Amino acid sequence: FRDREWSLPFPLLSSIMTSLNIKPYDWTFPKQGGLAHFTLTSAVNKRLGFKATPSNPGLYKAKPENGFIPPNGMLEVQVTRAIGPAGKNDELVIQWAEVEPTVTDARVITSSPVLAEVGLALKTA
Repeated sequence: FRDREWSLPFPLLSSIMTSLNIKPYDWTFPKQGGLAHFTLTSAVNKRLGFKATPSNPGLYKAKPENGFIPPNGMLEVQVTRAIGPAGKNDELVIQWAEVEPTVTDARVITSSPVLAEVGLALKTA
């Protein structure tokens, strides 16, 4: 994610976009299905809430679907692909925002005024 170049109009948005590193940025699955692991790493000393949503939920499942990343911490998201034909431009959409320590439901990040989002390519061989 950090290897990509972004030109963002507002410093605050630029700050939130660089607050999370995601590795790898894409993944290629066999048609027989499979499993991939994405590592979300916080680059800031603030707690981040995230939501992971596959564009094709009939073929892909993310676990956990939402949660929290501790300040300067990391978390692994597992993506499972079912057996099936190659999809068209499938992706895993990761949304995140800074959250207070008192927040207990990560799904509330979608109402955040400063929400970052990136799509990770999910390919089929």
